Amino acid sequence: MAQFQHYSLAITPLAPLHIGGREGSVLPMEFTFYQGQVYVISEELLAVELQKRGLLENFSQRVITQGRKFNLEEYLESSRLLNQELLARVALYKVQSRSRPRPSLRPFARDGLLRPFVPGSAIKGALRVAILYGLLKRLQPEQRKAILDTSVAKTLQRLGRDSRMRQRGFQERMKKEFPSDFEKRALQEFHLASDQRGFDPHTDIFRALKVSDSPSFEKDSLIVEEIKVFSIGSGLKQWSIFAECLPTGREFTVDLQIDLGLLEDFARQNPKTSLGIPFEEVADFLKNPLKGISEMSQDLLKHERGAFEKESTMRNAFRFSAEPNLRIGWGGGLLSTTVDLLLPEKLRAELRDLLFTKRPGFPAPKSRRITTKDGVSLGWARAHPS
Repeated sequence: MAQFQHYSLAITPLAPLHIGGREGSVLPMEFTFYQGQVYVISEELLAVELQKRGLLENFSQRVITQGRKFNLEEYLESSRLLNQELLARVALYKVQSRSRPRPSLRPFARDGLLRPFVPGSAIKGALRVAILYGLLKRLQPEQRKAILDTSVAKTLQRLGRDSRMRQRGFQERMKKEFPSDFEKRALQEFHLASDQRGFDPHTDIFRALKVSDSPSFEKDSLIVEEIKVFSIGSGLKQWSIFAECLPTGREFTVDLQIDLGLLEDFARQNPKTSLGIPFEEVADFLKNPLKGISEMSQDLLKHERGAFEKESTMRNAFRFSAEPNLRIGWGGGLLSTTVDLLLPEKLRAELRDLLFTKRPGFPAPKSRRITTKDGVSLGWARAHPS
């Protein structure tokens, strides 16, 4: 009989949280700003209203002529249609904002009814990185160096000699794949059957963990945050990024289910991982999800505070109403989504210089994203059993 351990996790954002949706961005031809609200417009509903007023052909011609430069707000204003009554009829949803997003808007993940929610995959991804981080951190220094540092250094040397690195598409692919050897060895290389041919998602230990999506929020409950990039040595960049965010303090829950029977199957044939880590340590992380994410978050927060304690512009970036033990979503940068914090600083810089942008003489990473309203770093949260 299958045995499961159920676990509910309550998560409270301590800073604005952005989880990206399917669309990369909402363009100026798709939204308008009016009286403190960003209205994301339905093309079909707008066409009906324009048809009633005999403006549909004029509108279509303007869109064709101007292309991506077409600005819906400017068109509605010039046609004397920028008003609350019309926007209420043609908007898919609205988001509170202090100013008009420029040049575009990053949308939040939404369900089929356009209600924002936090996908379980975002939480599971954070757990996966944190558990890998915890397992690698527990290795003896020489063993971790042989597994992690050496693997990264060899991959960098190989890619440095690869002429394809000058191709943007190849470079972007390497950013996503780099390097996966130690992750597979720690979390995927398990034996389950005598006739097994190899290792694949079927032999991944995270098969034993399921994470639900959060309940959906009200359709118009998000806020738009203006986000700046702070770069060590040059301060805040002039340009901004605008993103739909879940506000600070808006708690949500996710349900975790651990398949204890499947863990027993893994344990029976795998007393140790291929990294030499006792299987019990891996299972313990899965059964106690706060253990891994809390440890990594504490290390990351300590590092970030130390890196920016002398930067006046970043004075509030890592100050919160409570101590965070989780970081999720967009804006956290490479250290939040990888185990790179375990690498020596010199090796992190080499990785940055090859895969991203060369910044000789500067620590890696060099830049951080912060909100303009409160000057805080994105995605920090407090999680606890509910």
